[in-house]
Amino acid sequence: MKNIGYVLIEVVMNLPIHLGQCSHCRLVFEDTGIEKLVNREVQRDYPPNLHDDFVRLSEWIAV
Repeated sequence: MKNIGYVLIEVVMNLPIHLGQCSHCRLVFEDTGIEKLVNREVQRDYPPNLHDDFVRLSEWIAV
């Protein structure tokens, strides 16, 4: 079988956002020690199926 090289796959989906993704917010949240609490509250507001899809895609990409 001939090696054809790499394949680029672009995935378009809704992505849960963590407030720590903003570099300015992350500094404030880390310094005050509330980053995990805030992200848990934000994640709780997303529909369960969005979180499940994100986890499955993340696991697939990490392989």
